[in-house]
Amino acid sequence: MRYCRDKQIDKLVADLVREGWRFSRGKHGKLRTPCGRGFVTVPSTPSDHRTFQNLCRDIRRQVSAQRDYGR
Repeated sequence: MRYCRDKQIDKLVADLVREGWRFSRGKHGKLRTPCGRGFVTVPSTPSDHRTFQNLCRDIRRQVSAQRDYGR
């Protein structure tokens, strides 16, 4: 399955899906955390040169929030 036109984002999302994250497609893709409490929006056709960095930041924030929630 192809998640995004950008190769870096596509590989990152594919790796996360293999780790248990869930991807759903709508107007934009949604990448849900393994526990299902949070999500990150994934663009299908990114136009900003910082999209990959911003997506990585959002994923780190979700992982951190899940860790903090579990305490």
